Amino acid sequence: MLYAHGTNPAKRYNLASLADDGNPAYGESLLLAAFYAARGYIVVAPNYAGYDSSTLPYHPFLVADQQSRT
Repeated sequence: MLYAHGTNPAKRYNLASLADDGNPAYGESLLLAAFYAARGYIVVAPNYAGYDSSTLPYHPFLVADQQSRT
């Protein structure tokens, strides 16, 4: 299952960081794991340009070239 998170102002937003309770995505990550992964689904939740370890200082909203690569 592909899960695309919504916009978030926190650059550290990372759905893959399930053990970091200081991560802004912590609650959403646990919900995904509990709801989908516990039922046997493989969950893919990518980060986007501008989030977490991305070198961009911003998320390029509605930039077709960048969004198609993401």
